[in-house]
Amino acid sequence: MIADLVIILILLAGVYIGISRGLIGPLVAEGAFLVSLYLVLHLHGLFDSVLPFGFIRTGVSILLVLVLTFALRLLARPVVMFWKMIPPLKTIDAPLGGAVHALAAFVLVYLGLGVILDFDRNVYPLLKTGVATAEQIETYRQAVQGQPLLKGFVDDARLKQLVQQAGPNPLPMQQVRQVEGFLNFYDNNIRGPLLTSQTAPLINRLGAQLPLVGHQRAYLAGAKT
Repeated sequence: MIADLVIILILLAGVYIGISRGLIGPLVAEGAFLVSLYLVLHLHGLFDSVLPFGFIRTGVSILLVLVLTFALRLLARPVVMFWKMIPPLKTIDAPLGGAVHALAAFVLVYLGLGVILDFDRNVYPLLKTGVATAEQIETYRQAVQGQPLLKGFVDDARLKQLVQQAGPNPLPMQQVRQVEGFLNFYDNNIRGPLLTSQTAPLINRLGAQLPLVGHQRAYLAGAKT
């Protein structure tokens, strides 16, 4: 229910922004942000090796997104000015803005959901077990390493210690959750609401048909879809 409400509010916000501010201006801003986010998420490995601390990596990732977004918006400014100089385009600006920004909001929700589903594939085996093996903890650690925005919230050194401790004998999952607090946050505040969502599975199915960004993904294990 909570996840459904958040998704619907995001979609409605897209429609409202499009109608109130028109098509081209906000579209350029959102497009620049999405391109910047995509580049940083896929190219973060280029600078991870020289940034040893998780919170520094997260900060650099966020800064790069902001800087790239600003640069792309500057490059696109002539397009915005040209659009606003043509009178017939002003007439259709608001309705087109509502439709296109609704689609942009949908794509944004789909991409965010895709990140969660890709992450969950590696985390679910750890969440459902009663005792955690070294392999399961290491798989979770690697999943975190693959998401640069999460690195500042997870202590990689502690995870490595847990991997070493679980090597001879698996650790009780309760102990792992006490050490790695993000697991509890993810399970209770992200995965839990998505398990009962009716809208998120629909977004996942429809978004898979999108060109370029669409990918077939299984939804969360244990969800009633």
